[in-house]
Amino acid sequence: MKVMNSWRRNRREIAGFLPDKEINFRSKPGMDGLEASRQIRKISSKVIIIAQTAHGLAGDRVKSIEAGCNDYISKPLNRQLLIKLIRNQLQAKTNN
Repeated sequence: MKVMNSWRRNRREIAGFLPDKEINFRSKPGMDGLEASRQIRKISSKVIIIAQTAHGLAGDRVKSIEAGCNDYISKPLNRQLLIKLIRNQLQAKTNN
């Protein structure tokens, strides 16, 4: 799995190459994860984006999905849940 840690630093390179999956860390310097998701969606609808936040506030999931994320997970990170989310997204992608 490829994880994009710095959208702002890498966005020019990303225009020519997008990973199959991104775990989107919602709080990033210079551009938050929601805006990064919107920008990625302008380039490709095929990338699987799973938003992650430390806050877990009500409405975060909805905001993430509206920004173009495929799914959402909050901290503390539950490894089994993350694996399940990734499997579900890969299965959905394979079925489409």
